[in-house]
Amino acid sequence: MEITLPIQHDPWMINGIETLYTLVEDIEGCRARIHHDHLEIEILNTEMFLRNFADKIKSMQDLVIFCTKLDDKGQKRYVAKDFVLIQYGKAEKRNVLKEKLYIDTEQRLNEIFSNLEPGDKMCVLCGRMFKKKVDNLKQAVYPFTTKIRSLSGVRSMKEYYSNICPLCYLTGTLEWLDRGIVYRCFVGPASRRYSVVLLPFEMDLKKLNEAKKRYKHGLNGTDQQVSNVLRVITTKEGEKSIPTEGENTTTLKFFEDFISRIMGDLKEEQAEFDNLLDTVERTFCKQWSMLIIPSGTVKNVKYRSLILEDETVALFVELQREGTQVYRDIVEKLSVMGKQRRISYDDTNDLRENAAKYIIEGDFRKFSRILLPKKKEISFFGSIDHLDKLIHFWRLRKMGLDKELENLKKAGQTLARLLESHLSILYAMDKAKNKQEFFRAFEQASKRLIGLDAKEREKVYPVPLEDVADLIIRSDGSQWKEIRDALIVYASVYLAKMKFYRDKEAKEGDT
Repeated sequence: MEITLPIQHDPWMINGIETLYTLVEDIEGCRARIHHDHLEIEILNTEMFLRNFADKIKSMQDLVIFCTKLDDKGQKRYVAKDFVLIQYGKAEKRNVLKEKLYIDTEQRLNEIFSNLEPGDKMCVLCGRMFKKKVDNLKQAVYPFTTKIRSLSGVRSMKEYYSNICPLCYLTGTLEWLDRGIVYRCFVGPASRRYSVVLLPFEMDLKKLNEAKKRYKHGLNGTDQQVSNVLRVITTKEGEKSIPTEGENTTTLKFFEDFISRIMGDLKEEQAEFDNLLDTVERTFCKQWSMLIIPSGTVKNVKYRSLILEDETVALFVELQREGTQVYRDIVEKLSVMGKQRRISYDDTNDLRENAAKYIIEGDFRKFSRILLPKKKEISFFGSIDHLDKLIHFWRLRKMGLDKELENLKKAGQTLARLLESHLSILYAMDKAKNKQEFFRAFEQASKRLIGLDAKEREKVYPVPLEDVADLIIRSDGSQWKEIRDALIVYASVYLAKMKFYRDKEAKEGDT
C-alpha cells in the first residue's frame, strides 16, 4: 500500500505531516520518504507496520505529552502539559489520554488504514475525497476548531464538521507528539492561566524537517511542565534553570539558541559573515505560528503569525558572531527597581517582554522609549559593550554611521550628567516631531553646561554634543530620528547606572 500526503497551507497540519514522518521513518514494516511538497509512505507489511506504529505512539506520548510529578506520598504521577487540547482521565491508577488514537491505539490505526479508499465526501481540511470517517473534527485533531459561531463556527455547521478524512485525523491528532513544539505555559492565577505554542510555518517539508532536527534536541528536555526554553540563573545554591519571563522572551531566547546551534556546527573557515548568514538562512525558518491557548473548559485558540524580517535574522547572526547574545546579554540584564532598591519582578518581566518584542519586530524606536527614566527606575546591569554592538549593527551601520558610535555614546553620557535633575528636557528631545523641536530641547540641555561648577565640568565632555548636533543637522529624511533614538538609549542607560552607583554608595555609607 502506498500513501501520499500533499503539503497543506496550514501551520498545524504541515507540522503534523512532518511529525508523522518522524514517527514512521525508522519503524519496520514501511518505507517513508519526505519531499519538498509531499510525504510518501509505502507500507510493506501491514500487520508489522500497525503493531510497530502503535508501540511508537504509546511510548512517545509519555515522553512528549505528559510530564511526571511526585504527589504527596512520593508516588510518580503523569500530568498532561497544559497546552495539550486532549481530554484525559484515570485508567489503571494513572492519567491517560481519552482520545482513541492514544488509548486504543492499534484498533484506531486499523480503522484508519482500512478506510483509505476514495468516496463521495470531501475533507474540510485537505480536500481529499473519502468514503468513511473515523472521527469528527475536534480540538484534539485541529486546535482551531471552536464551538463559537462568531469565530470559525466549524463545529456549529452540523452538515460539514464531521467531514474529516482518516489521514487528516491521524496527522492532526499525532501533531501533539511533535518534539519540535516550543511551549510556554503560565500556570498562575486564573486571569493569567494560558499557554503559548510556537510552530515553524515553512512551506517546504524537507526544510521543515531539517530545521526541527537541528533545534529540537536543543530544547530543554521533554519532562518540563512550564516550558522547554529555559534560562540559567545563579543562586546561592548554584546555577538553576528556570523559564523565561513570558511569550516574547521565550521566542527571542529560542531564536537565539536555534541560530547559535546552526552557527556552532560551522567550521572556522566558514565564519565570514556572508557564509554564516547564508548557512543560517538555509536552515532557519523566518515564518512562525503562535497559538495562544487559554486554560479552562472552553478553549478557543487564538492565532498569531510571526514573520522575521531578513534584517532581524542578519542582526542576530552578526551579534552572535561578535559574541553577543541579545537575550542573555541585553534583555535579561534589564530590571526595574522598586522600593528599597529591590527588583520589582512583575515590572521587570513586563520590561523584558517589551524589549524582546521590539527586537523581534525590528522596532528600534519603541525599544529606545522603554528605556526612558520613569517613576520606577530602570537599570541595565549588562556590559555597555554589548549595547554598543546592538546599536551599531541594528542602526548605525545601516545608516553608514559606523564611526559615530563613540560620539553618540559620549554625548549620551554627557546628557545623563546634565539632565539628571531635568528629565523633562530628555522627554522633550524624545517627543520631538522635527529637527526644530529637537534642537529647542537640545539647546536647553546645552545651557546646563553654564551652571556647572569646575569639579562638575571636569566630568562633562561638550565636544560630543557638538558633533552629534552637527550629525543631526546633516542628516536627511527621518534619519535624524534614528540618531536621536540611539542618543536616548545611551542617555537613559547612563542615567540608570549613575543613580544605581550613587544609591549604592549612599547605602554603604549608612552602614
